[in-house]
Amino acid sequence: MNTTPAVITSAILRFCRGVSPTYQPTFHEVEVHPDSAPLEYLDNCVKEIERNGGEIVYGWTVWSLPKNLITLVHHAVVCRDGRVIDTTPTRTRETRVLFLQDDKARPTGDVIPSHFFQIGDDPETLHLVEDMREIYDLHEDADAEREVRVLALV
Repeated sequence: MNTTPAVITSAILRFCRGVSPTYQPTFHEVEVHPDSAPLEYLDNCVKEIERNGGEIVYGWTVWSLPKNLITLVHHAVVCRDGRVIDTTPTRTRETRVLFLQDDKARPTGDVIPSHFFQIGDDPETLHLVEDMREIYDLHEDADAEREVRVLALV
């Protein structure tokens, strides 16, 4: 299950720099409005901006996965008065998330690929990465635009 990393490690910083070299990941509070829906981050941001103002910021949520995996999943948050707010509820009911701003991550209508990073060379982790590739290959059959990048740090 995805969870927010407890701390920003040097490995997380290195991975994030490879995706968005201009910004560093930062922790932000999750403030969910009653009509916010899980996974609907773009709609949630638009509704929040309509209610209270602000602007949408695109980038990536940084998640820790079992077996020394880190994943960056496309996301958007609201910035208002210099404060960043995540308005999208998570499946694990996180109260804060790690977010990496990326000005290149603006939606274009195509599916935006996630980034998976493996820390170390544990055989079980390598097997898990292969399983993840297979799962995303199944999605690729349904959506030819989908791409997943899996990188290993050994």
